[in-house]
Amino acid sequence: MTAVTLALGAVVGLLLGLVGGGGSMLAVPLLGLLGLDPAGAKAGALLIVAAAALASLGPHLRAGAVDGRAALLTGGAGAPASLVTALLARRLPGPAQSALFALVALTAGALLARGPRRGDPAPSAGRARVAPVLLAGVGAGALTGLVGVGGGFAVVPALTLVAGLSPRRAVATSLVVVAVNALAGLGAVASQVDLLDRRLVLFALGAAAAGVGGASLAGRVPQARLRQLLGGLLLVVGLAMLALAALELRA
Repeated sequence: MTAVTLALGAVVGLLLGLVGGGGSMLAVPLLGLLGLDPAGAKAGALLIVAAAALASLGPHLRAGAVDGRAALLTGGAGAPASLVTALLARRLPGPAQSALFALVALTAGALLARGPRRGDPAPSAGRARVAPVLLAGVGAGALTGLVGVGGGFAVVPALTLVAGLSPRRAVATSLVVVAVNALAGLGAVASQVDLLDRRLVLFALGAAAAGVGGASLAGRVPQARLRQLLGGLLLVVGLAMLALAALELRA
């Protein structure tokens, strides 16, 4: 079981380090497979996402790929939203949390699998427009608190299209936002899970170690293709979680 838990964590960390988001959405269902209830899986996922994002930042920081201004704006707007929505989500029953997660996973999967199309707006040049960047931060933070995901799948395209960051800089900057949002949300729900649970510790270790490797490879892997594959995987996960929520409601 130790090797399996480490491997599952490595999958989440590798994807998070590579594409800056989306992979963290796998943490909740994978923790459910390890026996955690929906509330505990969501709280545990926030711990794991924060650990993986912080570990993944190292290679990006050394490469000078993090945009401090964009990270400050997006993370500063997202952290309060994450805290508030995490407190609100504590009142939701397990089936409702599963259904909400499934809808978010399906939406994220569709956006990632779609990829850019002709006619999509080109990245803006110059300095970021503050209002849209702040709005993206609030949205990502709200998702983090509600369902225990990092929100990077929304932050990366927003930083690319609105802030005019290159894909590599957007991925690197999103990791700062993901970590800040996850830690803020964790502060509201930490009591719902034993943070020293052996499964969580092993999962977090696997995610952190693989996150470093993923971040180191980020500049060498075709990001568009990887995001589309991840989107397809999230669609499958979302459908499975929706079916699970339906079964929980019938029970």
